[in-house]
Amino acid sequence: MTSPPGAKQLNDGVANDITNDADVDDSFATAPDVWRQDADDSPHLDEPRKIAGASDDSSVNEEDEGGDIDNVEDLYNEADSLQENPEDDTLPSLDQELQAEREASDSSIFNGPSPQGSSPRSFTPQSSRPSSALSFRRRSGAVQPFERRAQARNSSISSLASIRPASPAFLTAHSRQSSTSSQITSASADGDTEDQKPWEVIRWSKLRKVSSQLFSEAARRAFGAPTYLAVGVSIVVGTSKGLLILFDFQQNLKNIIGQGTPAAECGAVTALAISGDHTTVAAGHASGFIFTWDLSSSAKPFLTIPPLPRKHLRERAGDGHVSDQAVLHVGFLGTRHTALVSADDSGMAFSHLATRGMGAVGRTVKTTRLLGRYPEPGHLQPLNLKPSTVLAFAPLPLGNIVQPTDDIGLTAILTPYLMVIVSTTPVAQTQFKCARTKQTAAHGAMTGCLAWFPAVKLKSSKDGKALRVAKTKLVYCWSNVLSVMEVECEEVSSNEEDKRPPLHFHVRRHWKSEEAIVAVQWISRSVIALLTITQRLVILEDQTMHVTDTSDLNPRHIYHRDLFSRRLEPLVSKADQEDATMHGVVPDAYTMSFKAYKSRLFLLDSSDVSMGTLSNWADRLVAMMEAGRLIEAIELATVYYNGTADKVTVGLPDEDSARHPMVRERLLPMISAALRYTFKMDESDELGKDLRSALQELVEPMFTACIEMDEVDFLFQEVYEWYADASCHDAFFHALEPRIVQQQVTSVPTEALKNMMNWYASLGLAQRLQEMLVSLNTATLDIDQVTTMCKQLNLWDAFIYVWNEAVEDYVTPLAELISVAEDLSESDVEDHEQSNERQSAMKMFPYMAYIMTGRVYPEGSEMNTADAQTAQAAIYRYLFASTGYAPLRSILSFSPSEFMTVLNEAFEDPFLNDKTTEDSSEDEDDALQRTTFSINRQRIVHTLLDVLAPGSYDISDRIYLDIFIARNLPKYPQYILLPGRTLQNILTELCTPPKAELGSECELSVEYLLSVFRPSDTQNLIALFEKARFHRVLKATYKADRNFSKWLQTYFDDPEDPEAVFTTIRDCFSVFLGLSQRQLRDVKAIIVEHSNQLAELDVTATALTLQSSAPDLLQSVYEKLDDADQARYLLLQALLEREQAGNSLAQTVLDFLNQHRTAYIELMCVFDPAQVANYLTTIGSSSLELDSVLPVMERTGVIDAAVVLMANEGLQRQALDRLIQHLRSLQTALVGTFNAQHSKSLGNLVAEADKYTKMGIWLCHGSISNKAIKGQKQHNSSTATKLKRSDLSDTTLSPTETLWLDLANAMTDLSRAFTATLANSSETEDQHLKDVDDHLRRDVHDTFTALLAATTSSAHSSTSAPQARQSPDPQIRLLPILGRFLAHLSSSSSTLSNTNARASTANPSTSTLLPILTSIFEAHTFSHSLLSLSYKLISKDVFAQYADVVQARQRGWRPVGRACARCGERTWGVGAGARVWDEWATRGKRQEERVADHQRPNAFGGERRTKGKGREVVAKREESQEGEKMGLISFACGHLFHSACLDEGMKNRGLSVESDERGRRKWRCLVCH
Repeated sequence: MTSPPGAKQLNDGVANDITNDADVDDSFATAPDVWRQDADDSPHLDEPRKIAGASDDSSVNEEDEGGDIDNVEDLYNEADSLQENPEDDTLPSLDQELQAEREASDSSIFNGPSPQGSSPRSFTPQSSRPSSALSFRRRSGAVQPFERRAQARNSSISSLASIRPASPAFLTAHSRQSSTSSQITSASADGDTEDQKPWEVIRWSKLRKVSSQLFSEAARRAFGAPTYLAVGVSIVVGTSKGLLILFDFQQNLKNIIGQGTPAAECGAVTALAISGDHTTVAAGHASGFIFTWDLSSSAKPFLTIPPLPRKHLRERAGDGHVSDQAVLHVGFLGTRHTALVSADDSGMAFSHLATRGMGAVGRTVKTTRLLGRYPEPGHLQPLNLKPSTVLAFAPLPLGNIVQPTDDIGLTAILTPYLMVIVSTTPVAQTQFKCARTKQTAAHGAMTGCLAWFPAVKLKSSKDGKALRVAKTKLVYCWSNVLSVMEVECEEVSSNEEDKRPPLHFHVRRHWKSEEAIVAVQWISRSVIALLTITQRLVILEDQTMHVTDTSDLNPRHIYHRDLFSRRLEPLVSKADQEDATMHGVVPDAYTMSFKAYKSRLFLLDSSDVSMGTLSNWADRLVAMMEAGRLIEAIELATVYYNGTADKVTVGLPDEDSARHPMVRERLLPMISAALRYTFKMDESDELGKDLRSALQELVEPMFTACIEMDEVDFLFQEVYEWYADASCHDAFFHALEPRIVQQQVTSVPTEALKNMMNWYASLGLAQRLQEMLVSLNTATLDIDQVTTMCKQLNLWDAFIYVWNEAVEDYVTPLAELISVAEDLSESDVEDHEQSNERQSAMKMFPYMAYIMTGRVYPEGSEMNTADAQTAQAAIYRYLFASTGYAPLRSILSFSPSEFMTVLNEAFEDPFLNDKTTEDSSEDEDDALQRTTFSINRQRIVHTLLDVLAPGSYDISDRIYLDIFIARNLPKYPQYILLPGRTLQNILTELCTPPKAELGSECELSVEYLLSVFRPSDTQNLIALFEKARFHRVLKATYKADRNFSKWLQTYFDDPEDPEAVFTTIRDCFSVFLGLSQRQLRDVKAIIVEHSNQLAELDVTATALTLQSSAPDLLQSVYEKLDDADQARYLLLQALLEREQAGNSLAQTVLDFLNQHRTAYIELMCVFDPAQVANYLTTIGSSSLELDSVLPVMERTGVIDAAVVLMANEGLQRQALDRLIQHLRSLQTALVGTFNAQHSKSLGNLVAEADKYTKMGIWLCHGSISNKAIKGQKQHNSSTATKLKRSDLSDTTLSPTETLWLDLANAMTDLSRAFTATLANSSETEDQHLKDVDDHLRRDVHDTFTALLAATTSSAHSSTSAPQARQSPDPQIRLLPILGRFLAHLSSSSSTLSNTNARASTANPSTSTLLPILTSIFEAHTFSHSLLSLSYKLISKDVFAQYADVVQARQRGWRPVGRACARCGERTWGVGAGARVWDEWATRGKRQEERVADHQRPNAFGGERRTKGKGREVVAKREESQEGEKMGLISFACGHLFHSACLDEGMKNRGLSVESDERGRRKWRCLVCH
């Protein structure tokens, strides 16, 4: 057969085109000359077969293969029109294609002549076979990867190529160039392209003719509503009436299958599948039926698989779907038409294999159950059975290369809990299984979907390497988690070909979506399309798991059905909020309406069918340019060039070598087109921008694009010319500047550089221009032009850089700068211009520093060795070898300090090392020897000493040379040698600095010089050092001379480091220095003399230093501190703190502290009165002089300390009286402060009252010293005896009760006085005063609370054994104290009433008594409530703990093993032996006998005796049972014993078995004890 017109060109074009997966091969290997057999072991096709066109009887023997090859290939040729090559010269242009589409009478996708010249095709729905125009023809040349794999049936051909199909969604060629196919698709879909941005990744078009025929009212009535979509070479739609409607890719109705057949009575189509060779369609129905249809003869089903009747399930003879269970998934295995797999909504999956036979009647179908269980009657259903279904199901399609998985029928099944991969041939076997991932969102939607991508052969590499094969991949999703799995097949050796190769499954990648995923498809080998629950389309790259595009498909109203909610309803209704594995909703299914084929997506919507085309990179760029989005288009193209975009999705190769030429070919014309378009804009342009603003926005992306492509020449030759013509230099230069500074652009044409320099100079941006000039490559510059302008603009950095790099002359720039400095020296007037000139002249110093150290100026990068030595030699020769040293003298006259700084840095460079002192090779380069000549550090120093002689320059200039020599002489002693007289003169000059700010520099230089030079006349130098105040030098000198008194005195005189004096004092008294007694006396005299100075520095450090080094000086220093009481206090405090911390102190220090302890308390009363009381509680009062301390405390107002001191001395009564006296003074102060309207001072008084209230309670509680207790012991005991004998109404109070009464009266008087004053004032509503009143009342409340606690406290017992609750302390009685308190309250109320003008009676009023009594009873109630609450809390905790103990005890102890720890025999279970069972039976019999004995009456008719002799018989019978091994005893340690073994073991060890009070025996573990 000959190929159709244009077929050869089509094949060549597609083969040369770059597909969406760049390395997928377009050719196939040949297969054996035999047919691939089905599982029923059908024979090989050895005899000749008739081709299409023979009699219909021949089709009987071809039912398994389904039609002839030529027709199928012709259909493929028709589909190949989608993948035309735009670069093929034989193809018509795009305009011609569009014109042909517009002239076509029928506006379908591929209506009219194809690009290859094929004629239009027609099909009559009533015919049972395709017309001759659709006759299947053999195509020559390489077979496309999406063609089916089968063998042509031609009797005249002995060896046929194996044609393997790709999955409809997979192995399609997609151009990485601007292909006409995608444009044809957009333009030819009946003009119904969606209103969307043309540069989007997916471009959608409605199939209008298909939609109009499917969704018309007549079609719905006749055929039913569409329910399922399948796409292959044809578009197949299942309907609700069980019919299949077939369209070709020209949107022509080709066939309506199922009318007048049993399929029309089996319910809606719920599943569809197209065979691998696209000749057979399988349909699953809602009733459970499965029909397959041969598209070449669709009058009757090719195969019918009926379901099992539900009522006969228990008597079933085979497997199959249950009637009325909808078949939700169906698929073909490979290219076989008789091998299928299917799954229904009940969670059952099956494989179906039909045998060969004479037509449909002679075939039998063998069905094997793969998953699930048959339904049982309600009473037989398992109780814990989880609801399940098959969420997703797909067999592995065939790729374009033979794989071991082709013959085993791999099928992936996804349920709510598992993902299972089974092989169906030759027998069903599970190959892989994994549980649902735990990464799914908590309470998310219960969704599941999957899709296969088969193994494919990749394109051969140019280097001719071995064949590469892409692995089989499976993408599956649970809820919002997507996973990609790869399947690997191990290679089998030639001698094991019959052995099935093992499969390995590896989950390579996971990706988590924000929403649940309801459908997934492979667009290409590396691009995944997924649909979320909100109908959002996500395009995902497989390798990177990067989202390349998202779009909202919700407006399309994609068709979906509720398939699983009824089955999985328990997963939602019984969801537990705390169980994250449960799901919140079971959404509808979308698998029937979301399909992919040949890099296109197909959607079944509620009212139409849509097709989405994956746009390539060139299409997107062209669309953006046509839309006027110039900047975005250039930026996107630049991203494509860099490879940072989603290359795989848009059809770009990963390799830079292949991608760069492709994008550059488009990007440069895009820039030119953008410039032309921009310059044609006018004021009426739709963009609404003027020319200048448009160019400013456009310049940045163009710069970025050109630099990325390394097209700098195009940037200046094309882009700059446009900007120059439009006088938009500024925009261009602004974009150019950062690129030059970053050295992305290193050369600028002469004309552009001149314009740039003039423009920057005109704006006063000389510094920025200089930064750019030093970043350019000097080889491309006009030296005369650049250097002239640099000198005019004072751009000396740029001038030096250009001159050095271009001319390699390093002396001329220095000479130019020296001339500028000489001009400045001749001028006496300093103005702004000269200030700029001075800044220019100062550049000579960093320039010399860079060159002398071998660096490029001003970049700072290192020169190569030869250039560096040449430059250094030239500079040194110019300065130190010129006649009269004129340049050197000019520099020294201008700034000697800067020049010495330069030389200080240059001396560190090895260039100045003396060659005579280093090893050098004899064959050293002559140029190198010439550059070094005789310049070294020695010559430089001698030259400087000659030039800066005393007669030529004054000391202000020579001092810098002195500093320079003093600093460098210690660093280079082997290179610099100077006589002692010279060094002596340098040392003398350094001691007389001409400027005060040079003092520290000169002192440091003297230290450097003295490290290598020892002068002979030290005493005269010391005088100079003292005059210059060189304290660091003096310290080193005095220490070296062992003059320690002067050494220490210098530290006192040095203001820079005063703290070092303490370290020096410790060093003086250390044994390492070994001071003599005379030296020690001199040092001590210095310390005492500077006592006040030490105290000013740090008193604490002084005390600690003296305490550790010279404790005998403490008294002298303490006395020397005249009129410095605070310093004395801090001195004593530092020492006493060390004493309290437990540090061991010398006896001298202890004596000093004991002598001044009283003085310390007196000083504390002045400087820290708040801490006096705390200090007194930590020390005893025996060492204190009360007569001298108490008056000071009274005078300074430290009452709390006085009270504590008196209490510690046993003066409890006096202490409380003093406290009450102070409370009364506080009362007077409160009233006075209130009357004076000083409300801010009331807070301090209230706080003080609160403090003394607590102190009074402390006194009354008996917190007194042992001395007080001992003094009052006899009185208290006698009083207690009287109180025990007296009645509670006795009004005689004990001393303790008197203390409580006096404290309560004082606090009450204080509170009542302020309350009365507040009541008589006009500020009763002041909140601050109310708070003060409430606070004072709380003090009264606290007093009575403490009193009640004292009356109810338990008496202390003298024994340690627990006792019963004791009675209250008889010394403190509440009622007598309360009676006396009320009496006092009455008398004080009378006095208060007499002073109150409003009072009319002398008796206490209710308003006066009520607050006091309320406080008393509130205190009592509070105490009772607190005790009750504590009791409840404790009871609750105790109950909880006991409950845990009881529960633990009831659980018992678990032994660690089943063997007895003594005899080693098994105690129960397997291996226990017959003895245990025999004893168990014997014990049962004895138990029965014992019961019978108790029930049998005695001989006299009375009850049986249980005492006396009868009881002895029973005891003996029980004793005979000791040898039994039925009784087991387990210990908490885990050891287990027979009771007899344990008793015997304890007897052997002499251990007796004790019993508790209840008679329970207590054993001990023989292992642990």
